[in-house]
Amino acid sequence: MQICKQFTKNFFYFFIFFVTFFFINEINAQNDTLAVKKIEKKNNHSVATATWLATFVPGAGQIYNKKYWKVPLLYGGLGTLGYFIYFNNQLYLDFKDSFDEKYKRVLGLPYNPSNDPFPNLRIETVRLNRDYSARNRNFIIIITGLVHGLSILDAHVDAHLKTFDVSDKLTLKIEPYQDYIQNNPFAGVSFKLHWKK
Repeated sequence: MQICKQFTKNFFYFFIFFVTFFFINEINAQNDTLAVKKIEKKNNHSVATATWLATFVPGAGQIYNKKYWKVPLLYGGLGTLGYFIYFNNQLYLDFKDSFDEKYKRVLGLPYNPSNDPFPNLRIETVRLNRDYSARNRNFIIIITGLVHGLSILDAHVDAHLKTFDVSDKLTLKIEPYQDYIQNNPFAGVSFKLHWKK
């Protein structure tokens, strides 16, 4: 029990030292009497413009918001998804042609093996692969739509945050806190949010 109390006491002192050291500039900060007020510029940034640009031209909303680094990521993702849509669509068309040729043979119509991309596969295997390719293509089209929707949402939210007040009028101070419960000290951290008019 004595070891536990000693450990708690040492931990308390270490914690107070750490918090005090870490937030030393916040704790010792004094108000500057010669503070210069910043001239606030009129904000001409339109949320609607960013949203509409992102809707009709992928990445245009990010460019309008001056978040240029997001555009290559967006186009890289959309390009990759576009490639997989193309790839699965080509597979679907090949398996569809093969299925149509094999089905002609089932119906007793003339079968031309040169028109069959997969002459060695059975008709059931070709049908399963055709359906699988179509399902993958459609799923990736849905994913592409979701990525585009997320890029629109990103441009919209980012445009809103352009007008968000990040001046000194809104401050969050984190300070060490000490209190006693039944004559036993405990330490904590207090968060103080200040609004200045």
